[in-house]
Amino acid sequence: MSSSSTISNQTRIPLLRFPQLVRNEVFAFWDIFEIFEFSTLSKVTKSISKNMKKRNTSMSLEPLEEYHQVTLTSNIDTDDETCWKLSICPSVEIWNKRIYAVHDYRPSGIYIYHPVFAENSVRTFGSLVEHVQDVFAPETEMIGFFWSSKVDEEELKSYLNWFNSYKRLGNIRKLLVYIDGPAFKVILENWKVDVRKMDVRTETSEVCTVDFKVDHLITSECEKWVDFNVLRRFDCCEVSINSNFSNEEMNLFLKDWKTGKSYHRAYCLFLGLSERAKWKKMLEGLDAELRDLRTVRRTFRFNDNRDVWDYNGGFDIKRIDGKVATVGYCNLQVTDENKPLRLEMLEEYDRVVRVWNSEDNDEEEEIEDVIVVPEGAVDEHDTEQDYIEKGLNFRFNDNRDVWDYHGGFDIKRIDGKMATVGYCDFQVTDENEPLRPEMLEEYDRVLRVWNSEDNDDEEEVEDVIVVPEGVVDEHDTEQDYIESENIQRKDGRFLLMMIVW
Repeated sequence: MSSSSTISNQTRIPLLRFPQLVRNEVFAFWDIFEIFEFSTLSKVTKSISKNMKKRNTSMSLEPLEEYHQVTLTSNIDTDDETCWKLSICPSVEIWNKRIYAVHDYRPSGIYIYHPVFAENSVRTFGSLVEHVQDVFAPETEMIGFFWSSKVDEEELKSYLNWFNSYKRLGNIRKLLVYIDGPAFKVILENWKVDVRKMDVRTETSEVCTVDFKVDHLITSECEKWVDFNVLRRFDCCEVSINSNFSNEEMNLFLKDWKTGKSYHRAYCLFLGLSERAKWKKMLEGLDAELRDLRTVRRTFRFNDNRDVWDYNGGFDIKRIDGKVATVGYCNLQVTDENKPLRLEMLEEYDRVVRVWNSEDNDEEEEIEDVIVVPEGAVDEHDTEQDYIEKGLNFRFNDNRDVWDYHGGFDIKRIDGKMATVGYCDFQVTDENEPLRPEMLEEYDRVLRVWNSEDNDDEEEVEDVIVVPEGVVDEHDTEQDYIESENIQRKDGRFLLMMIVW
């Protein structure tokens, strides 16, 4: 008997003929993709799928991605988190090439991929999103625009128009824009939907005109496009940006807030300056009151993770409706809840008091730090002057960050001035923090290189990576840890720094 006749004579029992209780027992074992496939068979199966008992999921949309456009995530932010990724693909042949050509897209771990065979277009994408919402009723967790060399401006605008007109997405928690070039401006100027959190990472600095609100704005290395016009239109509650504002610009910003012209929803803003903070210039005409760092401590919350911090001291400014804002440093006035003040915070506060009470506005740059030498810093090797000039720690940035630098290569200038050259990632720690294992391992590697006789041998001296206890589990092997460490160390060796003492 041929195999074909065997198949044709098999008895099939349609699932839908089973009693409801039996069907429910079967459905209980189905995963997300099995439910999805069943829901696409007919209107009846879609209706049944909508009423199945299913795990709660959130939905992420990435319309420009080649390998997945819709992701359903279950058990988000837990050890059991699983991402079910739907990929619009024109044919089985192309799907097979993707699966076997790119290791990351094979079903494994928390990422599971499934094809949806259709031509990739705005219409197909919209239909898929609508179907997923009908069946699984997920919350919209994230919409992401990541760089794709294949998308053109008109195609991008068509996706943006779809998002603007599609009203079923509800409250969008995150909008991620990690894209460069002309596409960046196209997205910002054509997006019209308010979002809770917007995270932007781009090297594009072109000024954009925006027409939507953002509750929480985060930027990284893209400070130039964020000007005060953008901030006014976003009307953010929370901001954390690498801006590049001057003291004069900050003065105008604060005056707008004080007079009630803009920034009505502002709650907590982290803004970067292009120069050292000059408080008299920044706060001119604002009737600011300097609060005592040692006695005034106020607790505030920030971030969707609801971080709880203490703010110590600062300048209080009152808005025309009586609302009070406090302006000051981040690093030198913010502590974790109920944590004591650090020494450099007190030193900077005393400097600011002297500036604030001085009669000459131009004197602010001339008032130097008063550095207190702690007990134990002076010994047979280091004098008090050594600590002040070189120190056990160094200060960097207009915000007066204090770090420790370990080891390094010392180079002496002809006038006796000393500079230390070395890594940033492998030799810098927060003040009084212990060395990390990879820092010691990298030092041992550099020592072997430095002592080798062949100058060309440096590339050949390999890392010796010790795998610590606890990093190997059901998800991560020892080899995974070693490969991850190798990548981080390779990246770290491209970031150097020099400090002149």
